[in-house]
Amino acid sequence: SMVPAWESVVARAIEATREGGEVHIADFGECKQYPRLFQKALYAWLNLFHVHPIPNLPLKLQQIASETGTELTVKPLYAGYSLHLILKKPNHEAAS
Repeated sequence: SMVPAWESVVARAIEATREGGEVHIADFGECKQYPRLFQKALYAWLNLFHVHPIPNLPLKLQQIASETGTELTVKPLYAGYSLHLILKKPNHEAAS
């Protein structure tokens, strides 16, 4: 939510990660379990700092995971206030 071209940054991070390694991403969630007023106030406050939560981030990262052959783990935190997302590269040596 703070990186303008985040898709290319994630792709480059995956490229730079060794087999069996992980790329960890922490970001704001959509706060769907919170009252709408809280969500609107939070997003307005974040906007002051040019932070824009990415709608459907797990779905977008799942697409990147499919394209790059990585495995995505999504860990919602604090009832969806934030997300911990992990893209894991397969370890082909371990499979041999």
